[in-house]
Amino acid sequence: MLLLSRFAGAAAELRAAVLTNPYHADGVARDLDRALRMGLPERQERHRELLAVVSRTTAATWAEDFLDSLFSYEMRDTKYEIRDTSSEEALHSHLVSRISYLKSGDARPVGGRGAVRRFRRGG
Repeated sequence: MLLLSRFAGAAAELRAAVLTNPYHADGVARDLDRALRMGLPERQERHRELLAVVSRTTAATWAEDFLDSLFSYEMRDTKYEIRDTSSEEALHSHLVSRISYLKSGDARPVGGRGAVRRFRRGG
């Protein structure tokens, strides 16, 4: 059973987790007790739901969703309007190539603890 802070970014997607307020010690204790006493059928159902979310949401799917939102957004303020379509097309082409690269399975995270993650080919 997953006990997760309701303030974690993943809480929006991992709704089958037992969500708790980590700043409220009594509440965390109550939620932990609830999770530990949960019956097997409910735990199994929640596990299935969580596994389905985690299985379908990858860095590549997140990036695709982000790009879809980015490129479907219509800017209302002409001050920020992209006027040079070649720049917009170049950006789109670059981002799509990065997503394809991540989806290829040939990328691996590099960097130390607390470092910004970068991806590179190879081993």
